[in-house]
Amino acid sequence: MFSHHIFTCPTIISLISSIQTYRTKFYSAFQF
Repeated sequence: MFSHHIFTCPTIISLISSIQTYRTKFYSAFQF
């Protein structure tokens, strides 16, 4: 149970960071 939680937490963090990176690229692409 604990190993599953430890494995899931970094996955969520990396997913959120990748989404923020994608949003940053998306917004910078539309800043004229």
